[in-house]
Amino acid sequence: MLSNTPLLTYFSGDMVSPFRIGSTVDPRRLSVNDSFHDVENNIRRAVARLNELWDQVHMPESSRYTQCSKENWLFNLFVNFLRVTRVTTAFKHISKLLCDMVASEEDMVLAVATDIENGLPRINKMRSQLGMEQWRNNVAPPGSIQLVSLKSIEEEIKNLRPLYEMRQKEQNDLIDQLNQIAVRLGFEEETAIIENEDELLPIERVRALDARRLELECMLQKRIQQVKSWKKDIEKYLLKVGGSGLEEDPNLRTVLQVDFEKEEICLSEAMMNTIEEYHDRFHEMYREHVQENEFRWLELYTKLSELWEACHIADIERVIPSCYDPDKHSEKDFLRISTEITRLESLYAARKEVFEVLTTWKEKWAEKIALEEKRKNADYFQNRGRENNVFLDAKIERTLNEYTLPKLMKKLIVVYESHRQSHPDDNFK
Repeated sequence: MLSNTPLLTYFSGDMVSPFRIGSTVDPRRLSVNDSFHDVENNIRRAVARLNELWDQVHMPESSRYTQCSKENWLFNLFVNFLRVTRVTTAFKHISKLLCDMVASEEDMVLAVATDIENGLPRINKMRSQLGMEQWRNNVAPPGSIQLVSLKSIEEEIKNLRPLYEMRQKEQNDLIDQLNQIAVRLGFEEETAIIENEDELLPIERVRALDARRLELECMLQKRIQQVKSWKKDIEKYLLKVGGSGLEEDPNLRTVLQVDFEKEEICLSEAMMNTIEEYHDRFHEMYREHVQENEFRWLELYTKLSELWEACHIADIERVIPSCYDPDKHSEKDFLRISTEITRLESLYAARKEVFEVLTTWKEKWAEKIALEEKRKNADYFQNRGRENNVFLDAKIERTLNEYTLPKLMKKLIVVYESHRQSHPDDNFK
């Protein structure tokens, strides 16, 4: 049976409101309870308005039609059924709304609890990977699911993220550098791989990788300097022995053209061995070439020195060095020596008589100077051993001064004048 009580009585003042504030309610929640009163009043007003609307269409309650005919009673029963149906539907909507609100808030609380439960291990994991102490949430007791606890966790994650991301970038850069150097050295098997790029490697592992990077970088720089030195030597060797090897060997041409400091160039052990083989091969050719040229130079210089002496060339004019320098001398220098030898040979042949007398005079003059230097020694006149025969030395010197040197000088003048008469075009002084 349908109740005779109007729908509004369900929300009358005699009912105990679930939103009513008790004497024990925390004052800090008064604002929330005020909102509850607002909701209760809104529901009351809505139900009152529904009753007004139903009254306007003459949808009476059953208590108003107890004294009526059978036909009217059936009609009123039908009308009352419609009204009860609407009341039931209204309360279903309100109940569903409240249930949905409760379910939503339950999901919210569960999500907060889940975020707190997942956030704490995440913070401690990040701090552990960063080398920090474990974190304690001082704003809420352990196990609390208060929003302030979640906010504190989110703030800590926000504070840790910049440092964490910076360490991640440094770690990834280190791995990239290490892998790049390893590939350039031909150590592909040593390339480092991170299983989870979102996590930080242990500090000890990072230090080990950085030490390995420095080691490989040092090895790479040594190889670069070594191969540049080999390349420079090979270019010098080819310049001396001839560059025919470039045309015959395209690999050698590639070695000489490549810039080994470029990042894409691999300097593996096999590559280093290949370049070293080229270096050793051309170095041996260069060494043989230098030995041959040293021997040629020595032969030419020996002959040139004899002609310098025979032709009495002044020391200041003897500008050709005695030793062959592969870095300075070329075939032009050999040609220069040969040309000078030919010139001096012709000169000596034309002035032979004069040069021979002049050579003899210089030798005797050197003997005279040697005797004079001998007498300058303080022990010369006291130590009269076999090497210091004073009387013999005096006799020899007197002979040189009074006879030998004057006679040679006269002869030199005669042959010189004779040469000038026979060779008027020779500017011999």
